[in-house]
Amino acid sequence: MSFASLPFVAVLGGLAALAGGLYLLQRLRVRHREVVVPTTLFWKAAVQETRARVLVARFRHPLAYALVLLIASLIWLAFAGPVPRPARDEMATVFLLDGSAGMAWGDRFARARETLLEQVGRLPDGDAEVIFCGGWPRTLLRRGEHPILLERRLAELHPEVCPASLERVIATLDRTRPTRIVVVGDAPVRIDALPEGWKLLRPGRAGERPANGGVLALGISEAESGAWDRVDVHVDAPDGYSINLETLRDVPARGQEIVVRLPGGDAIAADDEARLVLPRRTLLRVKRVPELADLMRLDSGVELGDDGVEIELVDGASIVIEGPADALAAAPGALLEFVDAEPGAEPPQIVRRVASDRRVLLGRELLGEHFNFTRTRAFPLFVARAVRWLASSTEFAPYIAAGERMPGAEFVPPTAGNYDGRIASLLDPLERTDAARDEGLRGSGGGGDAATWLGLLAFALLIAEWFFHRTGRMP
Repeated sequence: MSFASLPFVAVLGGLAALAGGLYLLQRLRVRHREVVVPTTLFWKAAVQETRARVLVARFRHPLAYALVLLIASLIWLAFAGPVPRPARDEMATVFLLDGSAGMAWGDRFARARETLLEQVGRLPDGDAEVIFCGGWPRTLLRRGEHPILLERRLAELHPEVCPASLERVIATLDRTRPTRIVVVGDAPVRIDALPEGWKLLRPGRAGERPANGGVLALGISEAESGAWDRVDVHVDAPDGYSINLETLRDVPARGQEIVVRLPGGDAIAADDEARLVLPRRTLLRVKRVPELADLMRLDSGVELGDDGVEIELVDGASIVIEGPADALAAAPGALLEFVDAEPGAEPPQIVRRVASDRRVLLGRELLGEHFNFTRTRAFPLFVARAVRWLASSTEFAPYIAAGERMPGAEFVPPTAGNYDGRIASLLDPLERTDAARDEGLRGSGGGGDAATWLGLLAFALLIAEWFFHRTGRMP
């Protein structure tokens, strides 16, 4: 047994103080009684018996003392808030509070906080773990901490501009012990996202599905026209929103920011606007190489001239790629696996050397009749990648969205915002499926129910004590 309002030592000290205080009051004769004496022989003794505030009188009413002590003890225990300690539960309990942008609509989050506090109160103190599932998951209550800390930490907590992250948080939990997941909020969780043997509970009533129309997707791709310095922008909006697709094709890629806005007035305003920074793509100036000039003219991203990056032709059958070590993994020399040599001809060798300046040395022999390199589909791709590697041209991210892994990187933008010049937008965070509901935790870990019963029992004993006193059965 533990107590929600007082420490165990304070409860014991209070009971001891009640017992001692009531004992002193039992010996304190403060009320005069009328005593009839048949003779004056006992008059002196009668006067001594009726003397007030004498602490040396004999303790004569143990049953009355026990009843009063029981009533006072029941009231004191009810005030302390008894918490019954049930049998040890083999399943861990983890509460997940949905902190996504969808919870900002109406009183969703306020209701979720109330439900969370009520559900945590059903467990014994220290048995619950509570995690806020926003952009960055945060532990609000660790096992062993008192639930009173949770109420303080929830006071300044609000939903964040991010999609639901419940399933991502579940994937990081300890899987060595069966766990009961209690989801507080409206974001759905797929049952197949839970490990085998785990249980999912969703307390509270299902929230009303609000009318919301946010940007569903925003991204860019290589221009369908083939222009190197332009991109096509792709926007996906809910039904009923018209988009002028002509303005989204062949958009000059000059590093500018584009903004897509939808009419507001719906449940969530944060997803009515999406932003994306276009790449900065300029023509790559390449030093004229006579043997490759015709091929390079077909590349829309290349401009031939007397200066610029250079692909040098050398005698022999070797390709030497020099450059920073981190760039060698994407070097165009890997494409030479497509080269077939005539029978008896020595295959070309690839030599990689690390140097400060980038160079691509292409053997003239590879362009001759002994090899089919120039006739393969890999040859134009080899030259194009070689030029872009020499010019240190980087690939652009086709899309960046909050809560989704950034293409070409392991980073996941947790919330909408600017990340080193790359803008992550919040796409429509509301799921289109209803969040199934289940009952919440059962049992009573808090002291509310036990305190009520103790108070009622004390009240019943007070009525009994009054009846016994009125009938003369108790002094």
